[in-house]
Amino acid sequence: MGSYTFFLDESTFLVGSFKTRTYQRKDARVTVPVDKHPAKLNIIGMISARGATRLITFEDNLTTIRFKRYLNILKKEADKMCRRRDYRRAMDNDSKHISETATDYMEDVGLEWITDWPACIIPRSILLRTSGDGLRKR
Repeated sequence: MGSYTFFLDESTFLVGSFKTRTYQRKDARVTVPVDKHPAKLNIIGMISARGATRLITFEDNLTTIRFKRYLNILKKEADKMCRRRDYRRAMDNDSKHISETATDYMEDVGLEWITDWPACIIPRSILLRTSGDGLRKR
């Protein structure tokens, strides 16, 4: 098992402006934001005690084929951070991460991965070291 763990995840952010629909009631004008197909920005990256990989941004939905391509890029960056390449990768059980195509690729390139981790196990010390500004107290 690797001595370092990289946590991989992706997220989607809605961007852009929203159109509005306005209608008149007896006592007031009502304006409601409407956006049938909002523009979005997806981001994927990995973080570990050694630091973070670059963030890859893309507009299209993440498919297994795209995941494989982005994973290859992130793997090269993780290889540079851990020269002995003795690391593992933790990820959630998203269908694109555990598909047959993705798991076959990870086995072919010798990537060790963990799929049964809860999202809350990232140690606070790793977050403090990699975030730069620390965490807010609740």
